[in-house]
Amino acid sequence: MAFPRGFLFGTANADHQVEAHDPAHEDVWDVWERCQGLTPRGRATDFANRYEEDIAAAAAMGCKLFRFSTAWARVEPEEGHFSPEALAHYRKVAKCIRGHGMKVMLTLHHFVWPVWLERDRGGMIGKKFPNLFARYADRVAEEMGDVVDYWITFNEPSQLTFGFIKPWWQNRYYMPPGLPMGSDVDAEAEAVGKLIPNLFKAHARARMAIKGRRLDAQVGVNPLVTGFPTWLQMLMDFGACHRGMTEALFKFTTKGALVSERGDVDLVIGGVTAGDQTGMGTSDPYLRTGKAVLVASTYQGEDLASLADKKVGVIGVGNQPDGWKRDLPESSTKRIFPNYSAAREALRAGEVEAVYGDAFFLNPRRSETAFRFLAKRLSDEAYVAVAPHGHRQLLRRVNRAIAAFQEEIPGTKQTEASENVAEEAPRPMSLREVLAGETHGAEWL
Repeated sequence: MAFPRGFLFGTANADHQVEAHDPAHEDVWDVWERCQGLTPRGRATDFANRYEEDIAAAAAMGCKLFRFSTAWARVEPEEGHFSPEALAHYRKVAKCIRGHGMKVMLTLHHFVWPVWLERDRGGMIGKKFPNLFARYADRVAEEMGDVVDYWITFNEPSQLTFGFIKPWWQNRYYMPPGLPMGSDVDAEAEAVGKLIPNLFKAHARARMAIKGRRLDAQVGVNPLVTGFPTWLQMLMDFGACHRGMTEALFKFTTKGALVSERGDVDLVIGGVTAGDQTGMGTSDPYLRTGKAVLVASTYQGEDLASLADKKVGVIGVGNQPDGWKRDLPESSTKRIFPNYSAAREALRAGEVEAVYGDAFFLNPRRSETAFRFLAKRLSDEAYVAVAPHGHRQLLRRVNRAIAAFQEEIPGTKQTEASENVAEEAPRPMSLREVLAGETHGAEWL
């Protein structure tokens, strides 16, 4: 295949994705992976030790450019203290790339930053972030300016907004740092309002610093999209033109379109938990439950770890898929079921060793002796009805109906789990809670 003249066919990686975990130089994603129950990077591809092999392989494929990133947490492990060893290492990587006849593209910020920056300086929305980032860029340029052909300040900066804003139906933020539990959409909008100008300032100041070292340096960013993703742009536009972000967020549906200003519905019931919405009017909980694991009564294991390398059924609706990634052993094989009846039948037939889902719907009948819970209350979820602000009378009526329902229907009031049931501490929503030692923060550090 022939490329146009001047076209650079290349490959790329990112420090957190390919370098082995180093407890002495953790970045925010290392903490985020622990507190969100995500798969830790472990040794990754061990690029820091095996970069020569990877670079040689890229050259053998015909690549003319190799992009990699410096780990800010390694280069500046403490504020104001730069590691000569880390800078020397990255210089060796760049020289190795050049030695194989490829151009060097260096990224300074690929979704990660030092823990100290988030803990002590407010992270990317802190007032000092642009200057701190520019100082880091200047130090890297001082050491590596003569061996780098192209500079990327920020990788896909538009994606960084997802660390501060999320749709109301989404339980968690996609990436760090997240906002503390209970933050409403106005707080999210305020955070994004600080992030965006900070990124522009940080890029501009870093570019000036790099060019101060090398006037001929080519410096840019690596955009995923121009501006916001479509759904977020629609939401921001609507919120700016109407009666505030809070109401706009309610009117944004899961289908990705804004309904009319009057609203297509007055009340949402079913599948909405108190943690899924932000800043809405909500009813009293009509159901309090959580994730659980059901096994056959004859199952020999006593904890979730016993499900390693075993087949586990997962109910493929709601937020179950997100939960099992957090709660179940990574090595277990997941089989998705469309409903609870099919999953229980598969468990009864021995096709799976366990079923993961909502405790209320997994709960076997009192006369049922074939099943038992292996773990329960892996999360605490209160199901509520949701209405826009200004519908107090409607929500009062819903609350009266909920109270009557719970009084009249046996089994709707939830009882405490038995003592021999496994429980898990609630996971924090943001790094701020973790680094401040709140919400069991010490467990995740």
